[in-house]
This record gives sequence, structure tokens and C-alpha cells, in this order.
Amino acid sequence: AIQQAQLFNQVQQQARREQLLNQISRALNSSLDPAHILQEIVDRTGECFRVDRALLYTIHAQVEVCHEWRASSEIATLAHFKAPLSEFPDLADPNSAFYQQGVLHAPNFLLYASTPTRQRMVAVFSVCSLLSVPILIRDQLFGMITLHTVTEQRTFTDDEIQ
Repeated sequence: AIQQAQLFNQVQQQARREQLLNQISRALNSSLDPAHILQEIVDRTGECFRVDRALLYTIHAQVEVCHEWRASSEIATLAHFKAPLSEFPDLADPNSAFYQQGVLHAPNFLLYASTPTRQRMVAVFSVCSLLSVPILIRDQLFGMITLHTVTEQRTFTDDEIQ
């Protein structure tokens, strides 16, 4: 019975991922506006993963939110968030786990709050857990898509991370 329940959960997760990919594909094919397409990707990703907040950051000399989705308007917005890249040392280091593993998974984000900006993310924006995946263009870091929980800590499953 336990194996059947696990198999059922895996099938449900796979179906959600396929639905997400289909929705993103439709968004890509329905608009020529890059901003609309990127917002659709963030919206669908937040909904699919059932998180509190989904963000698309650009990363250059600073880390900046360019698109945001929130599960409700009660969740604090990061829509105008900008910070120097130096506040995110792992994003600037090609030897970091973020680069090497292609993911930053922080079930307890407080443990990663080693800089004033990250401490503010916990205190002001209530980030409990985080999952970030880099966006590379021609092997250069362009940005990242990030999922937040703000009401409780969450350990993302291996299937979700992949």
C-alpha cells in the first residue's frame, strides 16, 4: 500500500510537470512579447510547485527581480528588489554548489542568511525555504528562477529539483 501511494504521488508530480511544460509552451507560442512570456513562466512555475512566491532574477553587477508571482496579495512583494552581487557570494563563484550542482536548495533559508541582504530576506520578506536554479545563456549566468515558501519550511523532493 505504501509503494502504491508513493507511485501515485510520483505519477501526480510527473503529470503536474507535463502540464507546466504544456502551459509554458502555449505561452511561448501565443505571444511575441518577451516580458509576457517570462511572466507566464514564473506564474505557471509558482502555481505548479505550490509555493508562496516565484521569482525570476537577472544577475549582472546586481541581482534584480524582473518578474514575480505570489500565491496571495498578503505575501510581501519582492518586485522591486535589487542588491549588489557581492551580497550573494555563491552567485559570483563558479566553484559554488549553485554552479556545480545547478541548484541551491535551502530548506531552512535562515542557515544561508550570511549577508545583510539575505538576513533582510528572512526578516522582512519571511523567506523560510528556497529553491533556486541558474539560467545560463552561452555558459554565462544570466539569472535564476527562485521558489520561496514563507509560511513554513519545505524540503523540495529530488523529483521537484530535477
